[in-house]
Amino acid sequence: MSRKTANDTAWEKLLSEHAIIEQVDAQGFVDIESDLIRQYREPRLMCKIDFIESIPAIFRENNLSVLAIVNKKYRVARTDPFLKVDNSKLPQRPTRFFCLPDYLETLTADNITSEAKALNAAHASGMLTELVGDKPFLTLSGRSFSDSFSFKLLDRNQNTIDYDINGVQIEVDGGYESKRNLLLVEAKMGDTNNMNMRQLLYPQLNYERQIQKEVLTYFMFYIPGGEYYFLPFIYRNGVAQFLYQDAQLFKLLSGERFGFDRLLKTSVNKHETGFGAPFPQADRLDKVLEVFYLLDGNGAATKEELFEGLNFVARQWDYYLNALLWLGLAVYDRESKINKLSKLGCELMAMSEKARLLKIGEIAFSNEVFNYFLTHDRPTIPGDILRRNGLNPAASTTPRRFNTILGWRRFLSRVLEK
Repeated sequence: MSRKTANDTAWEKLLSEHAIIEQVDAQGFVDIESDLIRQYREPRLMCKIDFIESIPAIFRENNLSVLAIVNKKYRVARTDPFLKVDNSKLPQRPTRFFCLPDYLETLTADNITSEAKALNAAHASGMLTELVGDKPFLTLSGRSFSDSFSFKLLDRNQNTIDYDINGVQIEVDGGYESKRNLLLVEAKMGDTNNMNMRQLLYPQLNYERQIQKEVLTYFMFYIPGGEYYFLPFIYRNGVAQFLYQDAQLFKLLSGERFGFDRLLKTSVNKHETGFGAPFPQADRLDKVLEVFYLLDGNGAATKEELFEGLNFVARQWDYYLNALLWLGLAVYDRESKINKLSKLGCELMAMSEKARLLKIGEIAFSNEVFNYFLTHDRPTIPGDILRRNGLNPAASTTPRRFNTILGWRRFLSRVLEK
């Protein structure tokens, strides 16, 4: 049975008590005031659905979406506002290499732990200059209210739904103006396979109306190890899409060199992992790091507060948070239901990126089951060792745990530059 989130519960009550689905059936859409939404939950929480994984259950069951149209008003319709990100179409090798100026002391390539740091490093290293062919200056960032603009989306019955936007809140992670154009960048730590087009479309259409220069929009995501993906976005003839043929993979070089061979020397230490958490089932170590960094930024958070804005389905919350608990990087207070970094987690956040990644690898592979996979994809592990680590040799879930180990090893091999 899937976990019911606070948004699931709030939207289910609102739609039921005000016959919203029936009205959408009759007229194609319904506009809802934020004051009504607030009776069930804060609108900023209910309507911030950035990823497909965050779609409320009742929306998913009825093919519904919600988008802001004017200040304090939202449109519910049967449209699909999500863009799919096909990672297989992105560059597999860096197209350019960059370095930060060596005189910078407050920003280094060795400690990119937030979207803001990643974006600042992209700017300072010259990546953004490479994208636009001219030196851009930071002129926009943060939240503001839009002018008026419009766009159309087809609903599930191929009917056109008009969205006339005016005075809605938009957010730009970074807006950089050069002589010829305005570059808008939506930044993310870690990759994703989808996103709400609102994050790219609203700023794009808003500034196209405001300025004479060409507006260029890119989705940028940073992968630990210095990898920057830049994926251009356009909206033309009523179609929002990514231009994969113009995507770039830039590499930010670091002065540090921590080879994967150092991880291969890890010895077994039963005291480094566990801490009452289940054996990891979280295939993406970069996603574990995303949660780790977010928890550091939040200071302390409940499970729902931590994952609400991330592209995880609710059943994955436990998988990825438990991985941090198992590594000893986070602790959970059962009484307050609050998660926060452990002393060790805080110590790792003070390290440089490569040193942090190596340390996480050493912790994980000090576990006796993990350690078998350091040099083998399909090792033979005695049943008593599996059982000692909470794994049933005959259970179907055990191969999934093995996939987690392999996923972590491959990621560390890549970022530590074997």
